[in-house]
Amino acid sequence: MALWNPFALDDRACVLFRVSLALFVLCDLASRVAMPGSLYWYTDSKLEPASVLNSVDTPHRAPLHKVWFFRGSLDFQMLVFGIHFIVATLHLLGIYPRLSTLALWFATTAMHGRQECFHDGSDKYMRNLLLLSCFLPNRRKALRNQVTKPKGKVGLSSIMTTSGSVAVVLQIVLMYAGVLYRRIFTGSPWMPSQGTAVGHAAVGSFAARGPLLPYLVTQDVSWVLSVGAMFGELFMPVVILLTTSAQWTRLLAFVAAIGIHGGIYAMFNLPQWSSIAVIATLCLMPSPALDALERLFPKACSVIWGLSDNNNSDISHDTSDGISTGAITPETPSAVDVSGGEVNTIVRQRQSVKQGVDGDHKSDATEEDGIMSRRSSEDVDQSKKSARNKARSPRPVSLVRNIIGAAFIALMVYEWGATDGFFYKSFDNGDIGQAIRFYQGWVMFSDPTIGESSYVVITARLNTTEGEPVLLDMLKTVRTGELDPLSKSDFQQLMQVPECIQCTYPSWRYERFIQQWQQKNGMEKLMKLRQIGRHYCHVLKGMTATTTTDKQDASSSSKLSLVVDKDTAIRLEIFAFKTLAPTATIPVFHRGDARQSFDTEYTCNDFMN
Repeated sequence: MALWNPFALDDRACVLFRVSLALFVLCDLASRVAMPGSLYWYTDSKLEPASVLNSVDTPHRAPLHKVWFFRGSLDFQMLVFGIHFIVATLHLLGIYPRLSTLALWFATTAMHGRQECFHDGSDKYMRNLLLLSCFLPNRRKALRNQVTKPKGKVGLSSIMTTSGSVAVVLQIVLMYAGVLYRRIFTGSPWMPSQGTAVGHAAVGSFAARGPLLPYLVTQDVSWVLSVGAMFGELFMPVVILLTTSAQWTRLLAFVAAIGIHGGIYAMFNLPQWSSIAVIATLCLMPSPALDALERLFPKACSVIWGLSDNNNSDISHDTSDGISTGAITPETPSAVDVSGGEVNTIVRQRQSVKQGVDGDHKSDATEEDGIMSRRSSEDVDQSKKSARNKARSPRPVSLVRNIIGAAFIALMVYEWGATDGFFYKSFDNGDIGQAIRFYQGWVMFSDPTIGESSYVVITARLNTTEGEPVLLDMLKTVRTGELDPLSKSDFQQLMQVPECIQCTYPSWRYERFIQQWQQKNGMEKLMKLRQIGRHYCHVLKGMTATTTTDKQDASSSSKLSLVVDKDTAIRLEIFAFKTLAPTATIPVFHRGDARQSFDTEYTCNDFMN
């Protein structure tokens, strides 16, 4: 009987995880290129004046990071993004999967390091998963050895335990445990004694869907959702550690992830976090569920499994660094035997055929018996002796890979204890993890009621050829790509906090950028503002439009040509407000009165030479 092992993963689940993660990275790259500002988010302002960030605006001062996270010119970014797309495609197709995984992690980490102004926990989670995936069995051993299966049966597979499977499973467990422990440790409003976290977040400024959602979040609804989220985050690590990939019950982890993160996506505009969290649990898919998928969708599964069999020469295709707990089919208990860490594949065609449901299989079994009987005993003995010798002498590459994988596991657990568990202070202040951008620290709305929520208004004042200045809503300008001057009524409406604040931003990453800026204090906030102003000046530079000065009064309208020059002014205002719990008169979570908390203006003369 196989030992209980929550860290063993089905090789098909590993392939499904790899393919989904590669698709996710490709979609992320496409969204970054399509985002307003595009590659100028990653360039150096010394080489590209239109860059969003200043050349000195980076937390990475180490010599390694200066090379690894080099920004360069727009042409350089076009080159590295092109290479990034190619590497992600190779990873998707399963071409040299271990090498392409390492290259994809390297490229993704470099992209994140070139700018840190609109990333969140989902980007860190993706980086960690990519790095740990280098140690996963990214290829189906049973397929590579062409194990014959009887007609009507699902595909053979192996449940493997490698340093990569242990690392990935532990990362998923530690992420949920970290979120849960932080909330319990801080006594946050997620706890049953309060249960107000979701209510405050739903009427806050960051990522809240709106506009109808806040009116549905009563005290009771908030309590159920807040406590339910805590229960789900507790349930995830427990069900993962108490089940194995050979059991149907492991599927509960995938179902729970869909429930938790589907709910997050429904209430908050955090598409990337919801997606990567669900993709991570694909590697936990149990063998019975994968067998069922093969029966229901044989062609689709054949295509996906085929993406793991594109190159026989990759050293990552062997599974000598792992321990197999047996092959999983409906009938066959084992298709892969492992001895001392080296896999010895045995094609059990006779056993498979005898268990077939088709009568024709009996004749096939007779033919196979004849073939097996003609094998000389000397060849059999020599084969067994060779297998035993290999088992006693593990491949050096596999040994090194296991040692490196074990080192990352130790680093991950240690960093978690310092940053999420608060059990001790890290001896290196987290420098080792920060050096390779592999660290823990899972905050995730730990306390949404801390501080004030806010609404940001960014306007631009442009001169015209007729001499009468006009105002633009800059967030709308970058969202639509059009210069549309504000009328008096439009401006008055712009100064009022809208129901759906996140709807005013071009994308969720853009909202994250503005949110991180407004959380800065003192000189750092002013420095960030200068960066925003410079970027907007260059966005407007060279743009022209013909429109009317007042949409509400057609009789006084006139055609004006907008001029973007050094006198163009960028003004940024912040209106702060409190999120309030239900009262006797207002039975839902709501917002307090807004007040202006910040107002600064720069002219493009400060940024454009």
